[in-house]
Amino acid sequence: MHPNVELVTTAYGAFMTGDNDTIAASLSPDIVWHNSGTDANAGDHHGIPAVLAYLGADDHMDDYGLDVVDILASDTRVAVV
Repeated sequence: MHPNVELVTTAYGAFMTGDNDTIAASLSPDIVWHNSGTDANAGDHHGIPAVLAYLGADDHMDDYGLDVVDILASDTRVAVV
């Protein structure tokens, strides 16, 4: 398994179980998470604490599900289908 596939698989699993320590360990300290749209969550979230706060927000977690079909990886990018 490519190390980036393993990284993303671990991070997705941590997200679905609410394991913020594992999620944080998988993110770069200088992460910028961009969320498109025009609602209150739209815009950029800078740094691990801001990204974790966004990902764990109550307004979109109650009915969230995640079905990964495939993960494609190179040494610099990952795509989740």
